Amino acid sequence: MTRKPDWQELLHAFIDSKQTAAFTWNANDCALFAADAVLTMTGDDLGADYRGKYTDEAGATAAIASNTGIENGTVEDVANKTGLEPVTNPLFLQRGDVALYEGAEGKALGIVALNGIHALFMGQSGLHKIPIRRCLKGWRV
Repeated sequence: MTRKPDWQELLHAFIDSKQTAAFTWNANDCALFAADAVLTMTGDDLGADYRGKYTDEAGATAAIASNTGIENGTVEDVANKTGLEPVTNPLFLQRGDVALYEGAEGKALGIVALNGIHALFMGQSGLHKIPIRRCLKGWRV
C-alpha cells in the first residue's frame, strides 16, 4: 500500500468534510471513517468487506465475526486483519496512521491527525480529537 503523492492535502480535505458529520452505521462509523481515510490517502479500500453489510451495532458485530472468524470480535480484530503493520506504542504513530482508542463506548478506530499529536475518532456529532498518548496502539499506513 502506497500513499498518493498529495495524500496530506487529500487527508486534510477528508477530515474537514467529517468535522460535524453525524455518526451513521455503515456510512460514518468509526471503522469506515478509518477505512475511508486510508482509501482517500492510498486508493486501497480496507472497508470493502463491510460496506453495505450492516445497519446497526448488532449487524456490525455479526459482520466482524463473519469477516474475521472471531466471535465477539472488535474493530481491533478488523484492523489486525487488514495486513497493515501494527504499531504497539502509540507514541510511534505517524500522521495518517490508523489508531485504536478505548473510550466509554468501547474500542474505536480513528486516524492520526496531520498535527501528529492527536488522533481523530468519529463521534455521535462529528470528530473527536484524542491525544495519541491515550491511544492503545495503531497500524502503519
